[in-house]
Amino acid sequence: ERVARDDRDADSWHGLAVVLRRSERHADAALAMSRAVEIAPTAVRHRELGLILRLAGYEKEGVGHLVESVRGGALSPTALLMIGRFQHEQGQYDVAVRTLVLALRLTDPALRGGHAVALTMCLLDAGRYREARTAFRAAARDQLLLPASALPRSPSCTGSAPCSEPT
Repeated sequence: ERVARDDRDADSWHGLAVVLRRSERHADAALAMSRAVEIAPTAVRHRELGLILRLAGYEKEGVGHLVESVRGGALSPTALLMIGRFQHEQGQYDVAVRTLVLALRLTDPALRGGHAVALTMCLLDAGRYREARTAFRAAARDQLLLPASALPRSPSCTGSAPCSEPT
């Protein structure tokens, strides 16, 4: 109703998108949130649009909006996890590791299991086996609050290059 009265009201479009998403009408929700972003782009609206687009099956476009939301200051561990997983799938291992480490650090310690597993899988695919082992062991022991010394520091531990054990 509010959208019908003023089609330039970004908040109304945003609200409509939320209602449509909850009704699992993802394509319609994406159109409504796209309109809200077009009228008044904010980091939060980009994040919402990114999440909705992913639900609608538009992974690349959704991740693009999630990246824009992070650039705009809406740091969300969930958004960073999604971005990192996408980067991993694209073979961008070094940047994915950095993204996943940031997601892990921003996540409540009780909720870090999925993040630690995503980081472990990325490190394995990058050939950074010792770092992957450290991340996996921490997750397996429920010691998900990893000390900085246990987190990957640089892409120097790749391929056949020897890795140093974390201190």
